[in-house]
Amino acid sequence: MKAVVLKVGLKCEDCQRKVKRVLRDVEGIESLRIDTVQRTLTVTGDVDASEILRRVKKVRKSAELWAAGNIYPSSSHKKCGLGSSPTCNGCYPNSASSDIVLKMLQKSGLIM
Repeated sequence: MKAVVLKVGLKCEDCQRKVKRVLRDVEGIESLRIDTVQRTLTVTGDVDASEILRRVKKVRKSAELWAAGNIYPSSSHKKCGLGSSPTCNGCYPNSASSDIVLKMLQKSGLIM
């Protein structure tokens, strides 16, 4: 399963509805979470990050890709369960972005 996190402001109900509408026919989406405080949209499933970003930009021009990668149901891969990725703190402990991405995925509820 993959997770795609976009940085995008979706404070009003109308903006949230528009984003949900443009994503409703994307195959492979298992869940969609909007965090109005963190200003993020998290999409999980068998999805293509560029396709999700392209569709969201149709209604929210300021959307930008914040993180994307594989997630696993269990945390069997070292510490985080993300897999062998440059954002995986277990694989790349010296990566400057690994802590930021790990915290963001934890806040999104994708990993513990």
